[in-house]
Amino acid sequence: MAGLFVFLIFNSMGVGCWTRRADGQRDECVDDYARDFAYVAITMDISTTIFLAFLFTVLSNVRETESKEFIRVCYFTSWSNSRQSAYARYDIKDIDPALCTHIIYAFAKLDTSSKLMVAAEPLVEDSRPGYGGRYKQFTDLKRKHSHLKTLLSIGGQYAGNDGFKAITENDVILKRFAKKTVGFLRKRNFDGIDIDWEYPTKETRRAFVNLLMALRQAFDAESTHHKLILTIAGPAGKWTIDDGYDIPSIARFVDFVNIMTYDYHVAGSEVAAFNSPLYSRKDIRFNPTLSTNWTTHYWMSRGLPLSKTVVGVTGVGRRFVLANVNDTLVGSKVTRESRKGMFYGIPSGLAYPEICLMLASISTTKFFDYSQHVPYLVNDDDWVGYEDPQSLKGKVEWMLKLGVAGIMMWSLDQDDFTGQVCDQGKYPLLTAVAKAVGADKNPDVTKNVNTEITFITKKEGGNGATVTHCISLHLLIVCSVLVVLSFQLVMPKKKMLL
Repeated sequence: MAGLFVFLIFNSMGVGCWTRRADGQRDECVDDYARDFAYVAITMDISTTIFLAFLFTVLSNVRETESKEFIRVCYFTSWSNSRQSAYARYDIKDIDPALCTHIIYAFAKLDTSSKLMVAAEPLVEDSRPGYGGRYKQFTDLKRKHSHLKTLLSIGGQYAGNDGFKAITENDVILKRFAKKTVGFLRKRNFDGIDIDWEYPTKETRRAFVNLLMALRQAFDAESTHHKLILTIAGPAGKWTIDDGYDIPSIARFVDFVNIMTYDYHVAGSEVAAFNSPLYSRKDIRFNPTLSTNWTTHYWMSRGLPLSKTVVGVTGVGRRFVLANVNDTLVGSKVTRESRKGMFYGIPSGLAYPEICLMLASISTTKFFDYSQHVPYLVNDDDWVGYEDPQSLKGKVEWMLKLGVAGIMMWSLDQDDFTGQVCDQGKYPLLTAVAKAVGADKNPDVTKNVNTEITFITKKEGGNGATVTHCISLHLLIVCSVLVVLSFQLVMPKKKMLL
């Protein structure tokens, strides 16, 4: 009876393993583990059974943390459907939900009169009898994609501070706002809210924390639904972080922070530099704080846990005009001229489809900067530093090694979503991310593996050797027990003494 009890515990863990061969296929090894454990369990005495039962109970308490997936947050920009070009005009129907775990609708707005959240375009976004608004179309993406979470963002680059100051004026107004926000989100079937206040200052630093605390309390007060998700968009600049962000307090209330690790260099830069470099440049002309690696570690050092850190990437490359066409290296002098692309019209910027169009020109030369792990191109006096599938793969590998919660993409429309410009298929950037985390559309997952458990895959060596992956902390403990007891397996007719 004792042995049977332990075997049932083992079975309930959903423990299994698989191996990856040099040809990329996976072999199951779950049956061998189950068979070996069954024999050990049957021969155990009651004291060992009780010990393992206790061990399993303890490990169950950490299972939720262990099993969290690497999340992929994607922003949807509600205004992108108004662009003229078919290569840039983007709407809800163009979204591929399989590429993201969370999609955030940008933006709702804050009404300074009512001091509440309202739809930016209520006539087209809110539903009414006989008309399903854009919010409904957006959240209905979950019907065929049950893994998906849909959030609504408030604020944004051009929202300013007035709305946020209005809703945080005093505790009464703030609590009312938080309570009404719950109703607003539930009525429209959103799974949470993203706060994109750009940016709190020294004067509003405390108000920002109070806003997050009020929302968290309102979300936690609900008992009839799954809890609403609370996230923020966090800045990349040290000066902005230091002034407006009490990170330990923020970390208490949010589910995760989408760090906007891009726009490090914008129009007005004096030298050719990257929009979103992975690493800082060892050059006195460059500020060492302007890189994804530096910013992410700074947020961590100020109190943001890795489990709540989501690192941002973007489909926009920074476009500069060279002062001298013969001087094309990173750090070359540039003019103050600002040029726009033909599809998106971004000042001093090109979205990925526009970059692909420039790459197709015979007068374009492409380079890859291994110091900061990003590519750039040169076409006459145009210099563009950007993100591509190669650099994104490297960033994801860096993120997985560091152990952050996930990646964020600003924004869906900036990828080649039509697949007609870059000749790399639809969504080449986001597809590269999905493949790098092992979450592409058709993952080869062993059917016997517990689906709640995240695969943490080691990079294989060049010799083509097989790498075995243990999928669960539970299995590691059980394996340790089996090692101690393994000598008994060669003596099947003797009672095991522990």
